[in-house]
Amino acid sequence: MIYTAKFIKAVKYSHNQWEKFTRILEDGATPLDNSAAERAIRDFAVLRHSMPSGFGSVEGAKSLLCSHHFMKLQSPWN
Repeated sequence: MIYTAKFIKAVKYSHNQWEKFTRILEDGATPLDNSAAERAIRDFAVLRHSMPSGFGSVEGAKSLLCSHHFMKLQSPWN
């Protein structure tokens, strides 16, 4: 069998990720994906993408994030 470059790359990647893989197997509470984190920031990411020029500054982004977080805490649907 002739190993292709893609196959060799995949084997090297899996070998390099072995410690992370075994950590997930040892701790059953570790999630296999980051869906919960992505859902938590989804509204903020959609808002960021809908703004024509982004936030304009880092301080503007921080301010918007704080106000969004406050509104989320006040929502009865959480």
